[in-house]
Amino acid sequence: MPNAIKTLLIAPSAALSDIVNDKGEVDFSLLLPMPKVMEDAFAKYDTLYPTNTIIVRAVNSDTYSHTINLGGREPVIYRGEPLTSLESMTYIEFESFLNWIAGGGLNGSEWEVPEQHIEQLNDMLRLKRATGYSNPLEWRSACWGCKKNAETISVKGNEFRILTPNSLPAAWLTALATVHHSARVMVSYVDLDNPASYVGELEFEGHKVKESAPTEHLDELAEDEQDHWRKVLQKIKG
Repeated sequence: MPNAIKTLLIAPSAALSDIVNDKGEVDFSLLLPMPKVMEDAFAKYDTLYPTNTIIVRAVNSDTYSHTINLGGREPVIYRGEPLTSLESMTYIEFESFLNWIAGGGLNGSEWEVPEQHIEQLNDMLRLKRATGYSNPLEWRSACWGCKKNAETISVKGNEFRILTPNSLPAAWLTALATVHHSARVMVSYVDLDNPASYVGELEFEGHKVKESAPTEHLDELAEDEQDHWRKVLQKIKG
């Protein structure tokens, strides 16, 4: 998996208000804002746990805790079936599950789930039903294509250089090109840790997208192809 993706976006001037905020930073939320109900629900949490993770603590102990990854190598068998996530549970079903853990159903030991974790899981279940996504990380990954908002490197005219963790913000780029379909949107991207193996270009025009990327490691390409992709890398670098 890529670590840090650097992207060069060349967009029409008409798209500027959908790209750059008042601070002069590229901001995905201008075009695709996160639902306010989700922002409000998770503003109070320092740590975000996915709905396939349960934190349990030994009864009468403030220090000994255990993380249960549902759907892991050792599946949790609940009511005769492997349990992989809590997302489809109702509040009543979730309460029954917590009682099952407390009664020793997990592995014969008595555990309790910390109150803050229960509160967060309840928020996740509520948001999954309301928005289709259980938490901000899941929403951003689906709606923007990456886990976090952009880190702006530079804004020069209609050229924008940004960093995103782990992946290209493909969903956001597609939305931007769809809104501004009458103009051409150009994208070049590279994994900063592995530029010879993860580099590519996207061209959006109308409702069509053209994508190109090397089929092999750059050093194994023909000389003219190497030359093209090294120019792309230089262009992204700026």
